[in-house]
Amino acid sequence: YLLAEDDTLHITYEITNRSSEAIYFSIGGHPAFNVPLSESENFEDYFIQFNEKENLRCFPLQDGLLQTKSLQLDSKNIDTEENLPTIKLSKELFDKDALVFKNLKSKEISIRNKKNNHSVTMNFDGFKYFGIWSAKNANFVCLEPWLGIADNLDSSQQLIEKEGIIILPAQEVF
Repeated sequence: YLLAEDDTLHITYEITNRSSEAIYFSIGGHPAFNVPLSESENFEDYFIQFNEKENLRCFPLQDGLLQTKSLQLDSKNIDTEENLPTIKLSKELFDKDALVFKNLKSKEISIRNKKNNHSVTMNFDGFKYFGIWSAKNANFVCLEPWLGIADNLDSSQQLIEKEGIIILPAQEVF
């Protein structure tokens, strides 16, 4: 469901199992935001800001599958604004695909820029995983809250064992 109020967009996901058996699912968003917003700005003028102090370790993707070991983001991309961790945006940041995070303390992430006060903030309370992504040379950044996550490189390929999979009993609503 979508609901717009003032300068806020609310998105609600509702999953109904109309089956007589349990179903397995995960869900996530893939909203993209224009970066830069104006011709007087550059992609590199923008940064991602977390609302809590974080140990900014991400799980790299390889051929669309998640590596099991996390990596610390390169210190040249990390900074602090207002004592909160930030990731400086650059086109090269996404050369190896999305930045995937698990169990962040933050429940809000913002796209901000250093030239003005324009920003967008996403609240993703209740979502265990989060991705930040942009396509090669694109003028957008995706903020992606997820309840499920891509398979690991060493996955058993069994849906019931997939990290983040949700089991919804028959006739139940999530």
